[in-house]
Amino acid sequence: MRVDIRSRFGRALYEALPEIYRTRDSQKKEDGGGEGHLAAYLDSCGELLDTVYNSLEQRYKDSFPETCQEWLLPYFAQLVGATTLSPHVEGRRKEIMHAVAWRQGKGSLKTVAHIAKEIGGFENLVVKEGWQRLARTARVDGSFASPKTVDLRKKAPEDFVGHRNTASHSVDVRKLSWQHGHANPHSVLLYATPYPGFFAGGEVITFKWKNKEPHANEDENIDNWFEKGNGSILPSELMGLDCDGETWSFYKKPDLTPGVRKIIQIEGKKKLAAVKQYRFSELNLEAISIHTGTHLSLEKLAVREVTVRNETTDTLNSSLVAKDCLLQDVKASNSAVQLVYCTVLGEMFAERLDASDCIFMETLFKNQQKRKGSPGAIRYSRYCPSQEDDAKTHCQKVEFANIVGNTTDVPVFFNKNWGKPGCGVIHPIAPESIRNGAEDGGEMGAFHHRAYVLAWEAVAQKLKDYLPIGMSATLIPDETLSEAD
Repeated sequence: MRVDIRSRFGRALYEALPEIYRTRDSQKKEDGGGEGHLAAYLDSCGELLDTVYNSLEQRYKDSFPETCQEWLLPYFAQLVGATTLSPHVEGRRKEIMHAVAWRQGKGSLKTVAHIAKEIGGFENLVVKEGWQRLARTARVDGSFASPKTVDLRKKAPEDFVGHRNTASHSVDVRKLSWQHGHANPHSVLLYATPYPGFFAGGEVITFKWKNKEPHANEDENIDNWFEKGNGSILPSELMGLDCDGETWSFYKKPDLTPGVRKIIQIEGKKKLAAVKQYRFSELNLEAISIHTGTHLSLEKLAVREVTVRNETTDTLNSSLVAKDCLLQDVKASNSAVQLVYCTVLGEMFAERLDASDCIFMETLFKNQQKRKGSPGAIRYSRYCPSQEDDAKTHCQKVEFANIVGNTTDVPVFFNKNWGKPGCGVIHPIAPESIRNGAEDGGEMGAFHHRAYVLAWEAVAQKLKDYLPIGMSATLIPDETLSEAD
């Protein structure tokens, strides 16, 4: 008889028994055994002991800011007199842990760099002092550097993306920002690697869909869905598959090695024809399509093309739900689409669209030949209302109701090329309505959950308390830092 003990201490107690008692307890009653009753009793005792042990262990962890529960962080901050500004839990932990050391090293470049790295989470960071950017006068024992200034005339905001000028300048008395004011003896310049987004920041592991879907008795094994990645890596080593009735969930397993992050990329086009619910989480996709009666859910990933087909014209039998996603093209004819914290860089077609805290770069259309129901509602998002119908695609402009907190300001991204680092990541020059236009004051779009904009702003705000009087610090995005790697 199989003995199943789930508790940790119950298993330890059971294994501490002499073998003869375990053998008798695992036998059937007619053979003189105990049918596992002793194991069940020890398992119940183990559950109580596990609870006591976990409570004591958590109490020990709650004594330190690096391991305590999140709700205890404000109490630790008050204890050491720290002000937490980071939007991330780990960032707030580090603010508390290093509060004393930062206060002792206040005003030093080493402390400034440490604050920026811990709160901003930058991969690379270079700190420069503004006085080093000034032109020097001629001296007997030194060379003369001719003063130069940056020509800002007839410049569009996009021209400053990736801009870097390291020549010596005359004193720049303009207000310090990431664009200007760098050549000033009272400035501290922090050149930081732009946030990578979904396409960089770790080792990329590529898998491909298998040509045929697995049989019914094989589809619960993820190795039957994908080819081996990067030569010999099994899909089951990095990805998981859960089956719950009609719901199939594909997800990325947590990175077990500290400091090593892996990005999963699924190549190829996949048609999910079965009438089920499919969920994908943290797995970048190239192209995926579903058909009548199928529901697709996406979370924290990037997908180049999503196609939702529905052959019926009177009901919305197919649906797409996405949260915290970067999308290139979405084509959902006669289907319902629900987007939250998403960025759509290309075409957007849907019969009904409900969106919140999203960015739509192109105009929104619905199919002209389908049902005339409500097109949905958009709130706290950026979109460009369509001016005229598109005769080529048989689509008509969309008029949305219940519009709240929307904007038509044009976003600025570090990169709009699909698959490149920084694709869809909001640039500091973007309008404030985009950078802080979400309902909770965060950024719109796909990286709201990573809080890139809030982390950037938190670094600048934090440094104000750790610089000498009269000094100012600014963060400057520099793509050449990542290129140097």
